[in-house]
Amino acid sequence: MTDRKLLALNMSRKRLLSSALLLALTGCGSELYERRLSESVAYFQYREKVDQSLELRPWSNFGIEYRPPKGFTELAAPTEGEPDQRQPPFLGSPLPGLLGAFRGDVGVDIPGSEVRSMPAWVLLCSNHQLWMEKETNANIVPTGYFSNLSDVLADALKFKRNSAVDPWKFNDERVPRGVAYVPIKNYQYITLDETVDGVSMDVILFRYDVKDIQLAVIAVAPAAVDRRERFFEKMSLSMEQLTMSGEIPRSKQNSKPVGGGGI
Repeated sequence: MTDRKLLALNMSRKRLLSSALLLALTGCGSELYERRLSESVAYFQYREKVDQSLELRPWSNFGIEYRPPKGFTELAAPTEGEPDQRQPPFLGSPLPGLLGAFRGDVGVDIPGSEVRSMPAWVLLCSNHQLWMEKETNANIVPTGYFSNLSDVLADALKFKRNSAVDPWKFNDERVPRGVAYVPIKNYQYITLDETVDGVSMDVILFRYDVKDIQLAVIAVAPAAVDRRERFFEKMSLSMEQLTMSGEIPRSKQNSKPVGGGGI
């Protein structure tokens, strides 16, 4: 084979190798693009689902950010000296550590009834206040908050109290499931029931803690909620979106001053 033919053959081989490499790179780039596009579509579908299910503006206090189900509005806290009427009347005495309350109407499907909607509540309770009270009373035990709250709920709903001997059977939950677009968290929940004016009500107690901060999210809704409401799914999403700091609060008088110095 002459040098000219050998050179031509080598050039042809190089061109073929370059073409194959270009096709390979194009293929890899295409696969990467398709994968990223698919991930972006899945993410925006998730965000759309969350935004359609929950209020856009989160409630915020004590390092907590919580998005209630769509259509639930915050109830105003009472002024000093007035009774707190934010929670459902049948829960009896005020829930300890009530931080925020939301109310909305949900569709119901009650056989033999013409009622198509009923009120539902979401209540946020925590041990933040106990931590501040402990500054002046060393006998207060803020980490016993969940036990105290469950006793109040048990007495109001005429349930047996939660105890080490006969404990309530909480469900363990880890969210989000599948691809995690928000930080993973673990919480527990249990559904208690109550009959009010002949209507069965579900009282769902969610327990979530970060370090020594304990938060209870209590959802109260008719057991006959219309399936199209997807109420429990919305509550699960709201727990998924929930964020909370584990920082122990301090009362104002014990807070360190912030700002520059003076003369």
